Amino acid sequence: PTPDPRPLAPVPARPRNFPPRAGFTKRYYKESRVSRKDKYVITRHTTIWLGLTALALLAPAARMAYSQQTVGATFGDVVKLPGGTPSDIVLDEARQRLYLINNTTSLVYVFDYTTNQVVTTIGVGKTPLAGAMSMDGNWLYVTSSGNATLNVIDLTKGLVTQTVSLTSAPQGVEVGADGRALISMVGTGVVSGVPQGTLAVYDQNQTAGSQVQYVNVPALPTTPAPLPAPTLTRPTTTFSGKLLRTPDGQHIVGVITPTSSTTYVFVYEVASGVVLQNRTISGASSVLSMAPDGSRFMAGFTMFDMSTLAIIAQQNNANAPFAFTGAVNTLQNIGGSIFSPDGSTLYSAFNTAATSTPPPPSQSSTLLVNDPANLAIRLGIKLP
Repeated sequence: PTPDPRPLAPVPARPRNFPPRAGFTKRYYKESRVSRKDKYVITRHTTIWLGLTALALLAPAARMAYSQQTVGATFGDVVKLPGGTPSDIVLDEARQRLYLINNTTSLVYVFDYTTNQVVTTIGVGKTPLAGAMSMDGNWLYVTSSGNATLNVIDLTKGLVTQTVSLTSAPQGVEVGADGRALISMVGTGVVSGVPQGTLAVYDQNQTAGSQVQYVNVPALPTTPAPLPAPTLTRPTTTFSGKLLRTPDGQHIVGVITPTSSTTYVFVYEVASGVVLQNRTISGASSVLSMAPDGSRFMAGFTMFDMSTLAIIAQQNNANAPFAFTGAVNTLQNIGGSIFSPDGSTLYSAFNTAATSTPPPPSQSSTLLVNDPANLAIRLGIKLP
């Protein structure tokens, strides 16, 4: 028989089942001070598995057709917490716990994120604001502004082993690679451009009278001419000072407000105990996040360069590939951000409710997926 000259129809590829979580990357997300009455949103207290390939495919389509489609699905869980919204959260991956610092009950709630339950509480001083865990995972430090103390918690025992008195109300706290805790405080004001008593180092290995040493802060430089000075007023947050270390623990960045009209950001070197650089900046939020390579950090919706403290970019809803209900609120409950472990993505959530008195409920139910270099918004994911 004569062969049929027509080409055979291509055989469709057989569907293939991918192995579980193939091409997915593990991500953590922490949303700072975004509350809804007595609830605090923790997006997947355990872990979030995001398919980066899927996001890369979806992003171009979203840019082309965002006005024609709306995705209504949500993910994550809303968990009601005793005492309402915590003022700070510390992640303990080794123990699979979150330490929730509650400034209304003066307790640290120990939250097991595998069971979504509070397993115990630790009593601390009045009005606790911030917490930080040592890099070896053995110690938790909590500042209490109500009685000007630092609470030293032994995590192997689950109790406070020392209460350290400070000269003014403490706010932020962070622990460097050397195990010493840096504490930011309200201080006693600014004299000739120099903040007074706003930073101290606690070293539990020293004798009782020498455990707290105060850090000299250089005079605050103003914005050099001819650059225009920032004009945003400072956002209202639970407390005005906060600290955050680089992943290697060699540097700590912070935002401190020693007076109602003075806010400064700074970089502290752990090994030398010296403030390397600082600058005054209006409109700086104390909600911080750090790039995994330590080259830049976020303070609220503003990204700073670590080496120069120059502003790299600011979050703006005009850069989104979809419509917002309103602009990012620069004054009330503005939310926060976190970098992915590989530094390729910045996740953020910001309040878009209009400013009013009293403040309205936060409208921050969209998790934004951002470019970490310029804060362009790639994608928005609805939260409950």
